[in-house]
Amino acid sequence: MLKRLYVDNYRCFVNFEVRFGQHQLVLGLNGTGKSTLLDVLRSIRDLIAGDVPPERLFPSASRTRWQTLSQQSFELDAEIDGVSYRFIVGVDQWGVPARTRVVREIVLCDGRPIFEFEDGEVHLYNDSFQKKVAYPFDWFRSALATIQRRPENTRLMRFKDWLSNLHCLHLDPRQIPGHTDREDPRPSDDMSNFAAWYRHQTQERGDRAGALRESLRRVIPGFESLDLRSAGGSVRNVVARFGAAGDNRESYDINFSELSEGQQALICLYAILEFLVERGSCLFLDEPENFAALAEIQPWLMSLADRLEDTGGQAILISHHPELIDYLAAEAGIVLERAGAGPVRSRPFPAGDSPLRVSEQVARGWPN
Repeated sequence: MLKRLYVDNYRCFVNFEVRFGQHQLVLGLNGTGKSTLLDVLRSIRDLIAGDVPPERLFPSASRTRWQTLSQQSFELDAEIDGVSYRFIVGVDQWGVPARTRVVREIVLCDGRPIFEFEDGEVHLYNDSFQKKVAYPFDWFRSALATIQRRPENTRLMRFKDWLSNLHCLHLDPRQIPGHTDREDPRPSDDMSNFAAWYRHQTQERGDRAGALRESLRRVIPGFESLDLRSAGGSVRNVVARFGAAGDNRESYDINFSELSEGQQALICLYAILEFLVERGSCLFLDEPENFAALAEIQPWLMSLADRLEDTGGQAILISHHPELIDYLAAEAGIVLERAGAGPVRSRPFPAGDSPLRVSEQVARGWPN
C-alpha cells in the first residue's frame, strides 16, 4: 500500500507531501494538482518498471516555473507484505543542450539500503543488507530498472513488482477499440487496450472473468456475457451478448465498440474491480463517474468498498462528483489546495457537524 508521496520542483508541487490510506477520495478545485498527482506517480513507475528515459518523463518543462532549481526530488513510502519501503529518486538537467539525468536512486527496506545509485555508481545489497557489488552506470537511464531477479535480491524485487503494478487510470471509452490481435497483462492508463487486457485476463484468470460476467448481469439490463470471437487470424472481437425481451426473441450480439459509452465504462469499471483490486494492489482512478449514470456509480462504489475489505487492496479516487464526495469525503477525503498560483498543499477533509450534505458544503465553499 502506498503510504506517502513527496515531490519537490515538479510543476505546482514544491516541498509537497501527501499521505494515503486504503480507500480515499482526492478532491480540490481545478488547477490544484489532482491530475499532476497521477502524472508524478506514472512517471516514477514508468522510469523503473518501463525503463523509459528520464528526459521523456521529467523534461525541463516539468520543473516549477517560479523556481530556478535544476534538481527535482521524489519519495515514495510503501508498506508491502508488512515491510516498509522508501524509494528516493532525484533528477536534474545537465549538459548543453540540457538533458534530464538521474542523479540519485535509493531503495530502503525497513530503513536500511538495499539499492543505491549516486554520483554515477550503483551499490547492490543482498537480502541480509550486505553490500555485494559496486559498478559505474549511465546517468541517463534508471539503474534500478536494469536490476534482474536473483535469489539474493527478493526484497528489492518485491518493491519493483509492487511499483510495476501501481495503476493510475483515467478511463476514456472513446479510445477503446473493440478488437485486438494480442494479449496485454496490464491495462494502459486510459484503458485503450481494454480488449487486449481482457483477452489476457480470460486466459489467465477465468474465475475472475466469470465473476465479472455475474456482476455485469446485475448492473446492465439484459446483459448475458462478454465473449471473444474470432475475426480472422489472431484478431478477436470483444462481443457483448444481450437477452432480448419477449418470449419469441433470441439473444443478440453487439461488438464492444458499438455499445454506448456508458455501457463501455461500466464494463471497464467492473473489470477494474475484478482484475485489479486485490491484495497488495494500488489503484488510482481519476473521475470514475465519467460516462456512468448516477444510479450506476453508487452500486459500483459499494462494490469497490466490499472488494477492498475482502482483498486488502488500495484504491484512491479523484473526483468532483457529489455522489463520491458524500460517500467518501467526510471520513476519507484529502483536499488539495493552493493560495493563488502558489504551491499545492494537502490536508485531510475537515470534519464538521453541518446538517447539509457534504457535497453541498463543498459547493458552497464552506470546508475551505
